[in-house]
Amino acid sequence: MKKQTIFFSHSSLDKEEVNFIKDKIVKITSNMFNVFVSSDNGQSISYGKGWLGEIEKNLIETSIMFSFITPKSIDNLWIAYEAGFARARGIDVVPICLGIQLSDLKAPLSTLQGFAIDSHYGLNHIIEKINESFDANCKKSFKKSDFDNLVKKGSSRNDLMNSLQKIQTYIKFSDNDDDSLRSLKKLIECGELAIKTKTFFGNKNLDYSFSQCYGEIEFISLGIKIKFLEPKEEYLKHYPGQKRYSAKLDIEISRYQIEQNLNLLNEYYTTVLKLEESRFEIALTEGHKMITEPLNVSALISNNKNFELILNETTTYRFKCLKFSFSKTNIKYNSINKYVDILEVLLSTKHMSFDTFAEFISNLFECGLVLVEEEEASNIKVSIENDNNGIRRRILGN
Repeated sequence: MKKQTIFFSHSSLDKEEVNFIKDKIVKITSNMFNVFVSSDNGQSISYGKGWLGEIEKNLIETSIMFSFITPKSIDNLWIAYEAGFARARGIDVVPICLGIQLSDLKAPLSTLQGFAIDSHYGLNHIIEKINESFDANCKKSFKKSDFDNLVKKGSSRNDLMNSLQKIQTYIKFSDNDDDSLRSLKKLIECGELAIKTKTFFGNKNLDYSFSQCYGEIEFISLGIKIKFLEPKEEYLKHYPGQKRYSAKLDIEISRYQIEQNLNLLNEYYTTVLKLEESRFEIALTEGHKMITEPLNVSALISNNKNFELILNETTTYRFKCLKFSFSKTNIKYNSINKYVDILEVLLSTKHMSFDTFAEFISNLFECGLVLVEEEEASNIKVSIENDNNGIRRRILGN
């Protein structure tokens, strides 16, 4: 017997929270329903299938739709379209508010009966509605810890989205490169990388811009800028004083739509560059401060089991699947160049994802390695001490 479908309508910006709720509901209902979520990494939509067609197919088959709305998706027109499509077919649509109130909703969702999730009781309202719609008897099993974890899922995403200034990955070639880097260098030198990059974007039907000037080649598509240098002798005359120059590759990622950017970059690394490791530089927005002194870092990460010190590497640390260290670079804030701390991150390409970076940045905030400068100021205390030479003031930091 075919399972009845429950449709979760949401913005990709709320992917992590919605998939968390989906996984819990599948478990609570003993997997008796097909819970459709378009962003669940190939579970609802198999890889290779048409995204829009599968969504419309499940919209037709669904019995009830839950529309999830957050501050990030309150103006999302696609959610309103899905709700209108479902209502036109007589499907029950239930708006669910996360981080906002029902009074904040806009038409057509504001005209429907829904509820806000502001505790685990709100999560159990979903189970109540499922029981009512399907004459089921599923237990209302959401607990306070589930709600707390849901809030944490959203905060890790917000930490990354709100704090990221610049993220780029780069390839440095040397005489000690392994076979994969030597192969990539040859691709650049013979002009093949430009051809393969065009094919990569073309096969995905993605629009891209392309420019070439004296061996410098640049592609821009979907928030990714790929820039590399083909070191050909005929270009040397345009670089006075240089006897030779080497192949290089730099990739910059926009902070906007970063989830889809990283997914696309992961595929580019895997299928075109064929590299198993990737190295990133991450700069945070103005107003954030990093604690970088090794002694203080070792103290701050000591209470977080996700972080580790690395033997014989006093300035490099491990967070789960990645290694990271701190360095400095020039970043432009409001047209002014500043010399700031940045994160250098090394991880395997298979772990290159939004979720990896979101969890990493969230844990940096959690353990105090990254501070908002206002927070840092509030953590400084002034004490007055009396000694033989009179009164002196002492500043106590973290």
